[in-house]
Amino acid sequence: MIQYNPILPLLTGGKLTFFTKVLAGITAILAWIFGAGALPLVYCYLGLCSIDLITGFIKAIINKEVESNKMSVGVGKKVLGLGVFALCRVLETVITFPVPIIQIAGTILILAEATSILENLKSCGVPVDKIINIIKEKE
Repeated sequence: MIQYNPILPLLTGGKLTFFTKVLAGITAILAWIFGAGALPLVYCYLGLCSIDLITGFIKAIINKEVESNKMSVGVGKKVLGLGVFALCRVLETVITFPVPIIQIAGTILILAEATSILENLKSCGVPVDKIINIIKEKE
């Protein structure tokens, strides 16, 4: 059964367009592979992967180190991350674990992507340390 995706009406204004149908198809495939409960983690991971690839490319341009090999290694790591999600889904389906391993693995992957984004921003000259300190002061 396909789970309702609350993001689709927001993106398309509630209209059923080709774009909505494609997003619904992608959501159905992802729900089938990773399970409907893990979709928010998968979406978050894919979003952070996209941001990481963009910031990594900007960093490479600034440092004049643009190489297709580095980009393909980065994309390969992202695909392996999706493989980890799929493996955890299989393990949760076959073996009953007392803890939700897909949520644990997904959280670790998301934290790794967020760290990579911060490293890329710092290499680009963004004062990440100062921003983190400002956030800590507001708490």
